[in-house]
Amino acid sequence: MVVLSEERREGVTAMPVSDRATVGYGIGRALAGETVVIELSSTSRLLAVLEPLAEAASIAADSEFQVQLALTVPYGGEAGDRIDRPVLAALSAIPHLVVRCASGAREAEQMASSATRPTVVLVTRQGADLEPTSDAFRQLHHGDHVTLLAWGPGVPLALEAAAELAGEGIGARVVDVVTLAPLDRAALGAHVRATGRLVVVAQESAAADTLRQAALDGAFLYLESPPQSAAPSVDAIAQAARDAVYF
Repeated sequence: MVVLSEERREGVTAMPVSDRATVGYGIGRALAGETVVIELSSTSRLLAVLEPLAEAASIAADSEFQVQLALTVPYGGEAGDRIDRPVLAALSAIPHLVVRCASGAREAEQMASSATRPTVVLVTRQGADLEPTSDAFRQLHHGDHVTLLAWGPGVPLALEAAAELAGEGIGARVVDVVTLAPLDRAALGAHVRATGRLVVVAQESAAADTLRQAALDGAFLYLESPPQSAAPSVDAIAQAARDAVYF
């Protein structure tokens, strides 16, 4: 594995402080058959590499060869707007690019090393570091009254809200959306149909809209109340769930 980073350590190739150049170099190494993992310091750094990422994803889609390229980027938490930028909508708009959200460093390493096409791995800063999975989703809490779709830093908050709601007799199904692009609409719809109610826990409004539309594809007629969105906080999630249940 070739790891590209600005930090010098054993097994790491030091690169200039130019994200676009680093990604371009990584694409070349990946096209040569190597597994390449590029570490960026924040989502704000992704904005400069969207074009080469799109080119790499297009090459991989049109090629019979694997392009084993992954970018790992810290995501969420209290980093501030200058460090964390809304990027999910822009990343999801790139055809053939895979976007996954890891619960912690251990899962991020597994996702990055197993990538077979250009992949962005968002690494949750304050995650639960769950057992690594190759699945697109994982259900972390059972419930029959409302479905809470969350990812990244919203997952532990959704679990706390589900525990609070359980004390009120509300069963909240918590689904961790591991693969944000491409979205498995059929699987999302199945989770919504199971409860008839939906709350999307989102840090980025545009990404929440995309996820909500995907989840309602094939499940709209099963809704028993309007779909809700909630900011990533326990109180906001719990209240949105109550609104959906008691509509």
